[in-house]
Amino acid sequence: MRKLIPVLLVVCLLSPLVAGACPKIDGLIDFNCDSRLIIGVTGDSFVAGVRDKAGDPVYGAGYVNRLRKKYPDAIVATYGVPGVVSGPMLAKLKKRVPKMGSYPQNLNFRLADYIVVDLGRNDYWEGAAPGETVKNIARIVKYLREELGKGGHVTPEIWVSTLAPTKRGFQRSFINSVNLTLLKYKGNTIPVYVRPDKYMKESQISSDGIHPKTEGYTKMAEIIEKFLEGKAQEIMSKVRKDLDADGIYDNFEASKFGTSKTLADTDGDTFIDGDEVFTWHTDPLDPLSHP
Repeated sequence: MRKLIPVLLVVCLLSPLVAGACPKIDGLIDFNCDSRLIIGVTGDSFVAGVRDKAGDPVYGAGYVNRLRKKYPDAIVATYGVPGVVSGPMLAKLKKRVPKMGSYPQNLNFRLADYIVVDLGRNDYWEGAAPGETVKNIARIVKYLREELGKGGHVTPEIWVSTLAPTKRGFQRSFINSVNLTLLKYKGNTIPVYVRPDKYMKESQISSDGIHPKTEGYTKMAEIIEKFLEGKAQEIMSKVRKDLDADGIYDNFEASKFGTSKTLADTDGDTFIDGDEVFTWHTDPLDPLSHP
């Protein structure tokens, strides 16, 4: 029976329905170790997929819904407000996020593993200085970290997106200045990692000059996917270590499962802790509880 463990563990790692939590889901780290992957996206009309003429009949329009199609075992939770500017968006989040626990999962950031913040372009119409827009984005990141980390919840990883290019000559200088300022202050306070400014082309923007065409939304989704599957995993692996190689992240050994982060087999019954938790669903602390 012991020889079957590697095979069954592989099956377990591929399944989003495993009781327990730490195995990857759709190839992505389950950051809060709760057996589900929730990717949150908040922002303006880009989140809603305005001007996308080729929305999927099942998943809908926009880059958010392309992410849903790409990661079918994940939940992509969204909160987008068309036309919103950064200051009022912070106020809206402060009003909405504390209530999110009672919302459907596709509208709920409370248990999110990752959140992408994509807004700021509409601040142009308010006459805002690019620096103030960036300060508001930093305030949004700070608020989400503080609020979503309350009540014993694991604070999600939060990533900021630069603004996609525009065809509007009158708005281009503002958007470019916001992007330059975001990148200038990139760091823990403003974690700018999603880069449509670098990888999208003006030819992928629709006739309104600001929203992407269908191929633009596809490109935006690809940019986020590449980041999530590459750099994001690299960053998160530094805080999701598994020193004893038992299949359970060190952060959750004692706090979630009561296991040792230095012993692969805490109870000494010859079955490693990850196998007991994720494959056999037995007690990794009881030597008499095993397959």
